[in-house]
Amino acid sequence: MSDNYMLNEVVKYWKLTNDLLVAFEDFNGQIQKHTVHLPKEDIDTILNIGITTGIKNWCDRVDILEDKPLGTYYSEQVSRGGSLIFHDKIFDRVGVMTLSNFLQSYSCIYSAATSYGLSEHCIDGYFYNSPRICDYIIQFALFEDIPYFHAEETEGGSI
Repeated sequence: MSDNYMLNEVVKYWKLTNDLLVAFEDFNGQIQKHTVHLPKEDIDTILNIGITTGIKNWCDRVDILEDKPLGTYYSEQVSRGGSLIFHDKIFDRVGVMTLSNFLQSYSCIYSAATSYGLSEHCIDGYFYNSPRICDYIIQFALFEDIPYFHAEETEGGSI
């Protein structure tokens, strides 16, 4: 099975249930699985926090790929099946955010944070209480990496 097929299945399942299955290895080497409920409004919130505060140190512009907005705000575009273009001012490149790469990124960042026991990033069950985490979800979706760490941390440090 190809990665694209699997990712398409993840997106289809999310569209039906608003759930993601997230797996990670715990401290004892055991694989743990969580079902994470992630409604459209949460995706919108993550993107809103990231766009308005988290990405400012590396991104100078966000555009909508489609001819017209699918929601009132840019942050609503992805959860409704649209795409956003992020302009990286440091490396002069662009990244395109889609629902599939957002869901993949969220799953990876959630798994990493959970496997390291970083529960301080959750408030009332929500994972995205900080602009830094929202920025990392965006960066990983765009670049499959987190090239821009925030000032208070160094590479290899905690999320």
